Amino acid sequence: MGRFGSEKVRGQGIQGVRGSSDPLPLTPHPAKTALFGGTFNPIHFGHLEAAAQVRKQFALDRIYLIPSAIPPHKSPRGIADAQYRLEMTRIAVSEYPIIKDYVTVSDIELRRSGPSYTIDTVCHFKSVLPESELFFIAGLDAFLETNSWKSCMELFRKISFIVMPRAGYAGDIRETVKTYLHTCISEGYRFQDEPRSGAGYYIHSEMQPIYISSVCLPDISSTEIRRRIKAGQPVRQMMPEPVENFIKTKGLFNDI
Repeated sequence: MGRFGSEKVRGQGIQGVRGSSDPLPLTPHPAKTALFGGTFNPIHFGHLEAAAQVRKQFALDRIYLIPSAIPPHKSPRGIADAQYRLEMTRIAVSEYPIIKDYVTVSDIELRRSGPSYTIDTVCHFKSVLPESELFFIAGLDAFLETNSWKSCMELFRKISFIVMPRAGYAGDIRETVKTYLHTCISEGYRFQDEPRSGAGYYIHSEMQPIYISSVCLPDISSTEIRRRIKAGQPVRQMMPEPVENFIKTKGLFNDI
C-alpha cells in the first residue's frame, strides 16, 4: 500500500452492499477503496465534504459510507434507529452531486447481529474486494481511540488508515498521530513524505501505513445538530434539506 495514482475502479458483486452506483464498472486495475464508518446520527455536510475532499486528495475510486448498527463505544441513548440513520445517509449522498457517483452506502453493519465492530467490517470488505487497495477513513478523535477497539492490532495489520483533522484543529496532526502510534500501537512507525498527494504517512514493517489528510472541513457536529433540533433552532445550513425533512417527518431527536 502507499500508492496514490490514477487507477480506475474495478467493480465486483458485493453481497449486502447497496448504493447509487452498483454494479461498478470493470477495469483492469485494482480499485483504491475507502471505508468511512460512523454513527451518522445524523449525517451532515461535514461527513459529505470529508468524503469529497479525501477522495480528491487520495485519488480514491470508491468510498463506502457505513452507518453503524450498534456502536460499541457509545451509549444507545439519543441514537436514532439504525434503519433511519441508514436512510438518512442514502438521502444525503443522493442530494450531494459531487460525491454521489463514487460513494456507495453500505448496510453491512445492519445485516450483522451484535455490536458493529470495525474489524468485522474490514474483514468483510477484504473478502468481497480481494484485489482492492483498502483504506479506512477516520477522524482524528476516533483514531486516537483505536487502541480500545476490538482486535486493534489485527486491524492495523489489515488496513491503512486515512486520518482527518477535526474542524478548526490548531495542533500538529502529524505529531499527534506520531505520539499516539508510538505510545499505544508501536514504536516502529516512521514518517515518510508523499509529494504527489501532498500527504505524509507513517510506515511500519509489519503494519499498514497511516496517512495524514490535510482536508479542511466545515465546523459541524451531529451533537450540535441534535441540540438545535431539540431547541427548535434551524439546521438548514448543516445538512441537505431532504435529510432535515426526513428528521421532521419521523420526529427524530426531539426528546434527546
